[in-house]
Amino acid sequence: MDSNKQPNYTLLTIGLDRQVLTWLREELSTVNIEALSTAQAFEEVLELEDVDNYINFVITGPFVQQIDGDELAQGIRLTFPQCRLLMIATSRVDLEINSLKKNGASEVYIYPGDKGLLDVELDKIVASLGKDPGLTRYRPVQLIDIAAGDELPFDMSVFLPLNNKYVKMVKAGSEVREKQFNKLTEKSVGQVYINSQEMDQFYNYCAEKLADAADPNSAIPETERMAQLQTTTRDLFTSIFDTTESADFSVGQQIMDQSQKIVDKYLEKKTGNSFHEQIAGLLGKTTDTYSHASNVSALACLLSMATGVGKPEDLAIAGLFHDMALVDFPIPEHEPTPEFIEKLDDQNKKIYMEHPLNAVRVLKTKRMAVTETVAKIIEQHHERADGKGFPKQLNSAKISMEAQLLAIADQVDYLAQRKASRKRYNLQEAIEHLADSGAYSFELIGKIKKAILTG
Repeated sequence: MDSNKQPNYTLLTIGLDRQVLTWLREELSTVNIEALSTAQAFEEVLELEDVDNYINFVITGPFVQQIDGDELAQGIRLTFPQCRLLMIATSRVDLEINSLKKNGASEVYIYPGDKGLLDVELDKIVASLGKDPGLTRYRPVQLIDIAAGDELPFDMSVFLPLNNKYVKMVKAGSEVREKQFNKLTEKSVGQVYINSQEMDQFYNYCAEKLADAADPNSAIPETERMAQLQTTTRDLFTSIFDTTESADFSVGQQIMDQSQKIVDKYLEKKTGNSFHEQIAGLLGKTTDTYSHASNVSALACLLSMATGVGKPEDLAIAGLFHDMALVDFPIPEHEPTPEFIEKLDDQNKKIYMEHPLNAVRVLKTKRMAVTETVAKIIEQHHERADGKGFPKQLNSAKISMEAQLLAIADQVDYLAQRKASRKRYNLQEAIEHLADSGAYSFELIGKIKKAILTG
């Protein structure tokens, strides 16, 4: 698009699943979306002369009637050579991601699992349209990391459903007044809204609070520091495992997305590296594997802070890389059960049983500088306290507490995902399920119960 022209607010979409298109219209309510669904309409697009009539993004499903995904990607790339082409599917079945990207797709996402990554893409779309106030995209965030007296480096708004509008409560650079915060708490307002263009400031703000609370040398008194960490973790887990009638599975995922980004900023502050960017590159942006790794990283980091087990940054890094050797492995969407493993052929069973060791080998091959502590956590994250784990069948005394904590974070992510299609665990049930499995030491389970089940 010519930067000197007045931007046209039309986003072109082709062949999107109805569910995805509905979500897209809700998220980009201020953007005009032209939705095409037929092969004829697609052919007409390829003959367009003035491509500047459209935003420099095109979003498509992988198939349009008789046109396969590769042909679709090639046609769009030829017509819109400079555009960012996003393909959004609702299933990985028959989806050749590498081929689609080779033929012109910028990224391929699976909805709704990749909503967190798609949120970033939608922010880019809005940002590309300029600074028109009418195009502001608000992102919901939980109040977990915001408290009375905090000075916020971003505007904070609330949504008034009766008026269908957003109202600014706190201006960037101002403090959250106690009266304002109490009003939100009294009305059980669990989330507020931030301009999508200010989300980096929000994540940095939360990461700084997290880093300060997790630092044993912090000026915050020890008892207050631990109470703050445990409150944050408890609120996070309670929200993820919310089983009330009004609970929405997407809210739990939203909280996980928020936690991932905060932990990534925390890692940057502690190590100077953005490990999420590195893992995305190493995984070839295989998004379902990436999403699970990011979830486990965030959960393990926060659990470490709450329980005092290990260094939070070690747990976060180990969480990101724990399944590095399973990028192309057909893992089911739910927890890989012993039955699933037993049904694998000999070759795949060997790959799965040795993936903790192979993950460390891959990291060394890629010249990723992980510490011996992180390597040990990854290598042992499938060992069990009862000696029935793998790859070395270690017993409880030989398994590091950090590795068991990572294993719990791994399982918690699977248990949380079950809310969408299986048994809906509340937080108490999830922890008891883990305690009854025999896979973790009683000491560690006790620390977790104390941190996130009791106030």
